[in-house]
Amino acid sequence: MLQNESIENKIMKPRKILMASSNSWNSYLQVGSHHLAKGLLQDGHQILFVSDPISPLHYLSPHREELIRRFEIYRRGGLRDFQNQLLAYVPGTIVSPQNKWFLKSSWIYRYWYKWSCPNIVQWVYRHGFQKVDLIYFESRLQNFWTDFIQADQTMFRLADNNAGFKNSTAALMEEQNRLIRKVDFVAYTARTLKAVALQAHPQKAFFLPNGVDFACFHPRQILLPVEYQNIPEPRAIYVGAGGFWFDENLLIQVASKLTEVSFVLIGPHRLTHLKNQNLKNVFFLGPKPHDELPNYLWHAQVGIIPLDVKQYPHLVNYIHPLKLYEYMACSLPVVSVAWKELELLKSPAMISYTADEFQKNILKALTVKNKQRLMEYARKQDWRFRIKMLYRYLGWTQ
Repeated sequence: MLQNESIENKIMKPRKILMASSNSWNSYLQVGSHHLAKGLLQDGHQILFVSDPISPLHYLSPHREELIRRFEIYRRGGLRDFQNQLLAYVPGTIVSPQNKWFLKSSWIYRYWYKWSCPNIVQWVYRHGFQKVDLIYFESRLQNFWTDFIQADQTMFRLADNNAGFKNSTAALMEEQNRLIRKVDFVAYTARTLKAVALQAHPQKAFFLPNGVDFACFHPRQILLPVEYQNIPEPRAIYVGAGGFWFDENLLIQVASKLTEVSFVLIGPHRLTHLKNQNLKNVFFLGPKPHDELPNYLWHAQVGIIPLDVKQYPHLVNYIHPLKLYEYMACSLPVVSVAWKELELLKSPAMISYTADEFQKNILKALTVKNKQRLMEYARKQDWRFRIKMLYRYLGWTQ
């Protein structure tokens, strides 16, 4: 079993990989592609990490924090990391696909790269990635790479039921299905996503779930965040994007009754309804660098996952919760709403089917004494094990 294998690095032939990602390398939201990239880099592989483009229209977006970080990579002409093993880039283009006007047409989705400045294909060539061992797609806006890059293998990582997002379009889903049919294999992150992958008729498909960088959440020194000096214990924490799938009404109901609990929200949140309640025990701390998260988690008492599965079942039921592992890696008991993929995990999380259960489970979580089993559960989900699974599927031997 993978979980019983040693996770020590072994010598492997270095490979060259192009990773096409939706998020930028320096994003506050460090998702599965970032963690897989870091694991591959630790094994000595060379990676070009290309994120989805920015365009002048992005300056109309309210998500300023992420835009600034993306623009910084574009302005610098790329960002190097991991002792130059990694080169990250954000293309700039005159027009980029969006769910508005003519920008949601299939033509824009397929050919936006033609108006990139500098030309993204030529930029990649100049940096020596005309030929690679693997093209890894998580983005659905960069399908064109298979036309310009010679690759021994190609794969697409299906991380969500993307049709469930509000910005999804018919053209975007068409591109996803086209990509699934084009690549050598598809890796789906949740068991519930298997049917989504198979309905597009991939050549091969396999299960590659999210994981956790266990060592990252066990730093040598854990500091009390400055903000916590004014946020009393016990603290129930949520880390992640506060998008439309976040159940604001649930948290309002629970926080209104559990006035003795401080609810800490970290991430780029647009929770207008919740903010308008002016609850004195709800604290919005904004996005934080990923390497600072352990400080906030280790000084909290409960990790919460209040997703709106009733309103958005076509999105939430297909989520494999990376944050579940990150919470437990920091010994936090987890209180969550119920959804299909979470139930399939059979994790130590306290699953709640009603707001009343969610509230009671938070109080129950505050009494948990044996937290070692939580950390052991998270340790078995380390990204190193996921990397080993990926190597087996790729046929890369150590």
